[in-house]
Amino acid sequence: MLRNYLLAALRNIWKNKTYSFLNIFGLAVGVACAGLIFLWVEAELGYDPFPKKEFVYNVRTNQTYNGAIRTFNSSPGPLAAAMQAEIPGIVRTCRTREKKILFSVGDKSVYENGMYADSTLFGMFSMHFLEGGVSSAFRDLNSVVISETMARHFFGTVNGVIGRTMRVNDNENFTVSSVFRDFPLNSTVRPDYVIPFGSFEKDNDWLKYWGANGLSTFVELSPSADPAKVNRQLKGFIRQKSEQKAGAQPLLIGMKDWRLRNEFVDGKQSGGRIQFVRLFTYIACIILLIACINFMNLSTARSQKRAREVGVRKVLGAERGRLIGQFIGESILLSILSVVLGALLIGLVLPAFNLMVKEELFLGIGQPLHIMSLLAIALVCGLVAGSYPALYLSGFNPVHVLKRLTTKDGGAETTRKVLVVAQFAISIFLIVSTIIIYRQVQHIKSRDLGYNKDNLLDLRTSPTLLNNYEAVKQDLLQTGAVESTALCDMENLDISNNTSGYSWPGKDPNASVLISIRNINHDYIKTMGMQLIDGRGFRDDFSQDSGKVLITQALAKMMGQGSAVGKYLKSNNGNDQVIGVVKDYVYGDFYGRPDPVVFYSQPRPGYFYIRLRQEVTTEKALAAIGGVLKKDNPGYPFDYSWVDDKFNAKFTAESLIGKLSGLFSALAIFISCLGLFGLAAYTAEQRTREIGIRKVLGASVTGITGLLSKDFLKLVILSNVLALPLAAWALSRWLDSYAYRIAISWWMFAAAAITSVLIALATVGFQAVRAALMSPVKSLRSE
Repeated sequence: MLRNYLLAALRNIWKNKTYSFLNIFGLAVGVACAGLIFLWVEAELGYDPFPKKEFVYNVRTNQTYNGAIRTFNSSPGPLAAAMQAEIPGIVRTCRTREKKILFSVGDKSVYENGMYADSTLFGMFSMHFLEGGVSSAFRDLNSVVISETMARHFFGTVNGVIGRTMRVNDNENFTVSSVFRDFPLNSTVRPDYVIPFGSFEKDNDWLKYWGANGLSTFVELSPSADPAKVNRQLKGFIRQKSEQKAGAQPLLIGMKDWRLRNEFVDGKQSGGRIQFVRLFTYIACIILLIACINFMNLSTARSQKRAREVGVRKVLGAERGRLIGQFIGESILLSILSVVLGALLIGLVLPAFNLMVKEELFLGIGQPLHIMSLLAIALVCGLVAGSYPALYLSGFNPVHVLKRLTTKDGGAETTRKVLVVAQFAISIFLIVSTIIIYRQVQHIKSRDLGYNKDNLLDLRTSPTLLNNYEAVKQDLLQTGAVESTALCDMENLDISNNTSGYSWPGKDPNASVLISIRNINHDYIKTMGMQLIDGRGFRDDFSQDSGKVLITQALAKMMGQGSAVGKYLKSNNGNDQVIGVVKDYVYGDFYGRPDPVVFYSQPRPGYFYIRLRQEVTTEKALAAIGGVLKKDNPGYPFDYSWVDDKFNAKFTAESLIGKLSGLFSALAIFISCLGLFGLAAYTAEQRTREIGIRKVLGASVTGITGLLSKDFLKLVILSNVLALPLAAWALSRWLDSYAYRIAISWWMFAAAAITSVLIALATVGFQAVRAALMSPVKSLRSE
């Protein structure tokens, strides 16, 4: 019986193959879109797949500046031990300090990312050792534990490397004590090496102060511990311990939130990537709904073709429930075929999608969860798409259809119009969203940064570069490829090395202002393309500017009326005289206002900046620079980064959302147009006789095309009327979350409206022109 049923269903599908193809292909595209989104969502939700994910936390600190609470991933050195000793439920703590350092073995030198850490790190992250183990990992302060990738890179194997010597920063030898399996790619924490924290601690006295926040601290709670209770106990914990009554408030953030809920407003979690996960989950469901709407529209539109079948079967005793079951069964069969085709489409486009989202997603068709998900999509889409057509078709009156009386189609036609409007309204909303998201990202990228990020590269300093700066600089300038060079102890884009310990005459004693500190040389302002708006810069001989500082415009305004030049800043290190004011530049928070900055003429280890001449090709310039550094900086690789690439990386999430919105809005329009194409074909078929008569009576092709197109264009225009105000409201709320934002302009909505109308016109117009060009003799004879 099942076999006969399937054969009958396949015959009906083949009998209406054009419309069946549109149904299957439209639904398959919808399934492929949803599938890609769900794979991405699955990857996002699966970040940090460690066994102790539910029990490991990172300590953040809330600090108040200028009346606003800001959250930092930094904590003081004494906190870890004090927490473990005094707060019940804490099993272990771990202090870490991430650092990129140079490792050398023989003539091979590579900068590696890793951390100094306590040995408790191994248990917290359930690290698997390929050689050695926890007991032998930190034999002494000059031990180093390396990843399998790092072992293979330096030694070609993971076996027999224990005891091998590695040179660190070209000034100290470390001994490999263990080799661990690489952390998963989808890990927030992914060190290539781990060095005992004591090796860092012995050279950094500031770690003993409660007011110095410079570590990342991890905490493991017992299964019975209540994180909320622990956070309550942590309130005021640092202030009680600190002699200076430091105001940082620690709080625990669980590993499950590190990836998805890593944004804070006024000291509380406000979201993060979880918002994008939710957004695209909704978009996936919406695209599937659009595809289901196509199915319903095309199925009800073809109802007249199946009316006689329904009438005959009812006369022969078929009950309505049985007919409903048949039509829903056909719908589910079409849905299954669509899911199979959709899975094939996912497999085809997944490599390109991976490049777009910068992930390593895989279809995993053999995974039970993925199989069940595809079956669920097939079932749900089949039921949703087939329910209304089944109810509609099974309700035909057999007397009317067998006597060839016209079945009432008014309700179904109204429903089809409503569904078409809904389809295009959603698509138009997505088009507007794509335009505004793209414009917002570009607006931020193109704002006046206060420096020139183009043709600028940076690399880590070495003792040689630092001590022989002028000689290296001259060698670089003589290549003709370099315009200027500079030194700074911090990356120009990031927030780091800051304090609230400055005061000045007239400052409110209760005000707490966070100020960043930068140690630079005399070439820095020029090389970065910053603007000195008052006073002078630093002299070539930095010793002549001892006790002198440059400040940014924001701090100059805080210091009161008149020029800030000649005024003094007071700190724990004494009084510093302001000799110049630099125009504010954007760093750290690229969506808001930057913190004030104080510059000292004290070159320290950090970054060596090189600005290339615009007229020299990049390849030639890099070759020339590499040659100079190989001679002047031996033992250190030419490991450089482009500043503009680092800048663009700050907008990875927003750029990705813009790309995905554009992709899926285009596909939503495509799916909607498939349905519109089918409905236009059906309308032309139903009006074949009318078209023939009109042509005999002298109607032009243009007139007939307009006649067949106008009803559909009215629906698309109505979709715009409904979608555009909603899009304006929703996207205005989204933009309100940015301090530096675009103004929504009328042309953005006009562009979306015109695009949707043109696409609809092209889709319907093809069928309309085709019908209008048909010979009237043929069309009338067929009737």
